[in-house]
Amino acid sequence: MIVYILLFMSIIVGRIIFTRSKIKVYTLDSEIPITKNFGVLVYCIVIGILLYLLVALRSVYLGVNDTLNVYYPAFNVANLGSWSNAIDNFKQMGHIFALITKFLTIFTGTNYRYYLMIISIPYIYSVCYVIYKYSDEYLLSFIAFVSMFYLYSFYLIRQMVAVSILLLSLKYVYNKKIVKFLLLVFIATLIHETAICFIIAYPAAHLLKADKKNYIIIISTYFISKLAPNVAYFFMSDRLRGYTENGIYDTSGSISIFPMLIYIVILLFTSYSKANKTYEGKILFNIVTLGAAIYPFANVISDTYRLTIYFGIFSILLISKAISNISDRRNKVISYSMIFLFYVIYFFTRTVINMNAIPYEFFWNSGFV
Repeated sequence: MIVYILLFMSIIVGRIIFTRSKIKVYTLDSEIPITKNFGVLVYCIVIGILLYLLVALRSVYLGVNDTLNVYYPAFNVANLGSWSNAIDNFKQMGHIFALITKFLTIFTGTNYRYYLMIISIPYIYSVCYVIYKYSDEYLLSFIAFVSMFYLYSFYLIRQMVAVSILLLSLKYVYNKKIVKFLLLVFIATLIHETAICFIIAYPAAHLLKADKKNYIIIISTYFISKLAPNVAYFFMSDRLRGYTENGIYDTSGSISIFPMLIYIVILLFTSYSKANKTYEGKILFNIVTLGAAIYPFANVISDTYRLTIYFGIFSILLISKAISNISDRRNKVISYSMIFLFYVIYFFTRTVINMNAIPYEFFWNSGFV
C-alpha cells in the first residue's frame, strides 16, 4: 500500500515543483503561440520513470496470473524455439507477438525480468507522451490513468503494447490523416487482433456531433446487450468462441457495470463544461462514447471489457479538457477536488483489490526473477 501512496504523492508534489520555466507551443485550435510550462515535460518524464519502474520491477505474482502463466511460458518457448517456430506461431495465432518476443530474447537471453523491463516501455511511454501533448490538466490525467488503467500493464502485456500504438494514433485522428491512422491500427492489430475494433474511432470521432445522440447510442447498446446478447458472438473469431465454450471467459453476467457508469459520468461532466464543443474535446468525447457503448456486452462475455480499454483510456485526456473548460474558478476547484478524490478512492477501494495488486511487491521479494 505504501508504494501506491508514494506514487500518488509523487504525482501531486511533482506537479507543484515542476512549474517554472516557460516555452512557446502551438495548439491544434490556434496558430497563435501560448506559453506552456517547460516543467511539464520534466514532470511527465519523472512520473513516467516512476510508473515504468513499478511495472518493470513488479513481482510476476502481482495482478492477474497472465504474467506468470501465459507470458512466461511463451517467453521460454521463444527462447528454446527457432525463428521458424515463431513464424509458425504467427501463422496459427494471427499475431506477431511471438516474433517480437523471439527478437527480444536476443537482448534478454533467458532472463524473463529483462524481457518485462523492455516490453513495459511502449505503454508507459505512449501514455506519458499523449498526456504531455494533449492533456490540459496533467496531474488529473495521471491520476485518472493510475486509477483506471495503469494496473492492466501488470498482466495484459500484449494488449497494452497494442494500446500504446493506438494512443499514438490520436495525432492522426486530430489531424485527419486517415492513412497514417489506419497504418497504426493495422500494426496494433498484428500484435493483438482485438485492436481492429479501434478502426471505428476515426469515423465516430468526426461524424458524431458529441451531443445527446451519444447517450442514445450508449442506452441502445445497453438494451441490445440485454435483449439480444448473442450479437456479441457474431463478432468473435472461432478461437475466441472456443474460449467461451470451454469456460475460459465468464458468461454469467456478473461483471460490474460500474466502469461504464464512470465513463457516462465523465461524458456528462464534459457536456456540462461544454468541452465537447471544442475540436479536441468533441473527438475525445466521441471516442470515449464508444467505450461506454461497448461495455454492456462485458456482461455477456466478460473479456469484452478489454475492447473498452482501447476507447476508454482516452478518458484520461477528456476529463482534463472538461475541467479546463470551466471558467468559474470556484466551480473548477470544487469539481477538480471531487474528481481527484473519486479517482483516489476508486483506486484504493476497487482497482488494486480487483486486480490482485495489493500489497505491491518487488520481484526481489517474491523469490522469482
